[in-house]
Amino acid sequence: MQDFEALVRRSHRAGLKVIIDFVPNHVARAYSGSEFDEGNFYPGRGYDYDWSDTAKLNYESRATWDKMLEILLFWASKGVDGFRCDMIELVRTDFWHWALARVKKEHPGIVFIGEAYQPEKYAELYDWGGFDYLYDKSGMYDSLKDIERGWRRADDLTRCWQSLREADRSKMLRFLENHDEDRYMSWGHPLQGGAEGEAPQFQSSVLCSTLMWKSPFMLYFGQEFGHSAKTSIFDPDKVDAMSRWMKGLRGDDVEKYLADNEMAYYAQYKSLLKISAQDDVFVLGETFDLVYANYGNVGFNPERHFAWLRGHNGRVVLCVASFEDCAANLNVRIPEHASRYFGVRLPEEVSLHTEPFSGTYRELL
Repeated sequence: MQDFEALVRRSHRAGLKVIIDFVPNHVARAYSGSEFDEGNFYPGRGYDYDWSDTAKLNYESRATWDKMLEILLFWASKGVDGFRCDMIELVRTDFWHWALARVKKEHPGIVFIGEAYQPEKYAELYDWGGFDYLYDKSGMYDSLKDIERGWRRADDLTRCWQSLREADRSKMLRFLENHDEDRYMSWGHPLQGGAEGEAPQFQSSVLCSTLMWKSPFMLYFGQEFGHSAKTSIFDPDKVDAMSRWMKGLRGDDVEKYLADNEMAYYAQYKSLLKISAQDDVFVLGETFDLVYANYGNVGFNPERHFAWLRGHNGRVVLCVASFEDCAANLNVRIPEHASRYFGVRLPEEVSLHTEPFSGTYRELL
């Protein structure tokens, strides 16, 4: 515990916040601690899905509510800044409403992120449950993966944001990897270079996930170096690039032990995350989807291309992602409505070049 408390202090001194995992629905099948008695377990210590190594907790028992609240308050008292809550839809929403309000009252500013997969429950989990962010798995993640595979059209991304309430569009946690999913680089698309004088060509799904909305982006361990092997939670493999990066970090030369392609991925994520966190046009700016204005445009294919604007305080940036497996020269139409929306005069059309499965952005004003 002393090590954990020291970790939290070091992280805070470094300007970082600490979020820990909270698993409310089940414990290990072999769990034998004294915190729970049989009344806290679902009858017969049942389990969900194929998780036969777990025992399901019983939220029909108020004693379970009290014990889980006690756990949350314990870790909040250690200085953690938030919780990633596992499979929140398997726990009664009235528990979340009751527990999260009490934790937030004692620890103002603490954040709750919910792993959720049922869009029809999003409003309830935000409005009643009290969650600050939800996983965007059933929306953005699934769409991007299927678009890259050629199973969906690129303009399915429009459906993703239109299916959400306006107030929720920036509350969805975007990601391309986590412990349940395949590594993004196992999808097989290399990082591309950029034309001279233009912003670098970024991986299309990374660009969409980081710069489309005012949403947080979750970067999984090793993703920033292009690690492609899925990490098992039962038999973790070593993320070798991370070990080499830390070795270089200790010697004040982060590039020394990394391959060129690993540094290229690292630079991409570093650049996009810095922009999304520090540039006001992406931190505060509004989003304008351009796909509707480009149906019938021979220089733009809504099946494989996606384009949007971000604007704030007189600045407007055009972002374009291509999901084609070849380079393309695009002409993006910008409707008069976009000029009125941002209160500036924008060009009627912009030409760009994209590499396979890559995207770029250009400042218009």
